[in-house]
Amino acid sequence: MSSTSYLRIVVLLACHNRAAITKRFFESFNQSLTPEIEVQFVVVDDGSTDNTWEIISQQPFLAHMIKGTGEWYWAKSMEVAEASILEVPDGILWLNDDLVLNEGALQKLIVAVKTFPEAVLVGQVYDFDGDSILYGGYRKNSIHPLKIKLIETSETYALADTFNGNFVYVPILVRLAVGPIDGSYSHAYADCDYGYRVRNAGYEIRVIPGEIGRCEGNTHPKYPGRLAKVNYLLSKKRNPLKSQIHFFWKFTEKKYKFLIPIFLIFPLLKIIIINETR
Repeated sequence: MSSTSYLRIVVLLACHNRAAITKRFFESFNQSLTPEIEVQFVVVDDGSTDNTWEIISQQPFLAHMIKGTGEWYWAKSMEVAEASILEVPDGILWLNDDLVLNEGALQKLIVAVKTFPEAVLVGQVYDFDGDSILYGGYRKNSIHPLKIKLIETSETYALADTFNGNFVYVPILVRLAVGPIDGSYSHAYADCDYGYRVRNAGYEIRVIPGEIGRCEGNTHPKYPGRLAKVNYLLSKKRNPLKSQIHFFWKFTEKKYKFLIPIFLIFPLLKIIIINETR
């Protein structure tokens, strides 16, 4: 934390065409505020056609509003938002606008920052419909960089290898060492990418104990044909080949890079051969 008695954070948020959900997020954020935090928002509305822009413009603590093209998706939107930060804060907080924060979420963050001031801190997001953790920190358990296991903990600040980007606090010294969010991804992978870069730079990732908030899990449409499933798998919001190749090349160990074609082809073969639904 800074020499002041409060934590100065910039919140990065990307939005697209879910105004009611975005409004619900801001309501939960405002209810979780604590006097120990000084906050500014940088928000990208990536080409919404509903009243998302109006919802954002009504919020307090707004530093910047940026309009995207509708083709930026999450990674590019977050990269642009981060590049728009003018004053250096103590840390940057990534949040998703479908998140409903617990009332004590930001107080949990304060405690975590005091406990691990030089670590990236990841909040655990639970399912609205149950007690399962949907998003949080992960441990790698294979030579495949996407074979990772979700950490489920409520008692300790567990060490993680990477994370989902739903609730992530990045101290400014880590940001300066690791660099910006990689906006060359279409949508997915940029959060996992950043986690690996944090660890490669020698910094810790710690999972904040307990529940930070809730959201709905991702749902996947049911396609009757194999070709439609393949097209969906390779779509911009899922796993486009360009993003996959970029990610695997960066994070597959040098001695295993010959396996990258297998990493790319195997999910497609599962659809083609056994008609897997996801």
